[in-house]
Amino acid sequence: MVRKVKVWVRLFTQEQFIGNIYLEEGQRVQDLMNDDRKFIPFEKTHLERGPKNEVSTSNIVINKDALASIEER
Repeated sequence: MVRKVKVWVRLFTQEQFIGNIYLEEGQRVQDLMNDDRKFIPFEKTHLERGPKNEVSTSNIVINKDALASIEER
């Protein structure tokens, strides 16, 4: 089973954002960072709301080499 985990991300470029990553049951963020994949699929949450006040998201892929930090929220 896969679970959605809210995280805060900071890149070495100083860009910061909040969103979600998906982990297997029992997997930790640290486990994801230490596995052999080079990229992390990420659901980025945008702070500005849409026309009907809905939360807007976009799917991006983050290169682990660009991550300065990632923290579970």
